[in-house]
Amino acid sequence: MDSVELKKTKTTYRNMLKRCAVNSADRKYYYDRGIDVCERWKESFDNFLEDMKLCPEKRSLDRIDNKKGYSKDNCRWASENVQSWNRDWGPYKGVSWSPASSKWRARLAYGGREFHLGYFDDKDRAKEVYDSHARIIDWLIEAEFLQ
Repeated sequence: MDSVELKKTKTTYRNMLKRCAVNSADRKYYYDRGIDVCERWKESFDNFLEDMKLCPEKRSLDRIDNKKGYSKDNCRWASENVQSWNRDWGPYKGVSWSPASSKWRARLAYGGREFHLGYFDDKDRAKEVYDSHARIIDWLIEAEFLQ
């Protein structure tokens, strides 16, 4: 009988293939955006398993760069917290207009906490500040200091 981890890994594999299919209900989020599964993984579950290993407890498949497809170089097993951090929020993630200050606010949220980075007259400057701080968070996640 399959282990719990193996069953979860197989389900993840099937769902990944289904998500990227031309007739998928999620077509506009994957297929229409050019998000696909690498040929090696399309060939067999065994190839996927060899590259990714079993899905660890409390983890799920995450694309590191959400503009790219599923492949060994662009996927990892990540916690829910990391995945919510890694969502594609568009070009101005972390930046919003603050009517109270009549300025652009940059803020970073991670792990259920929010960090105010400042108010800015210029939307692009707020984005620069957000991006510089986000790179630090990305580095901490990659180095496994944050989960």
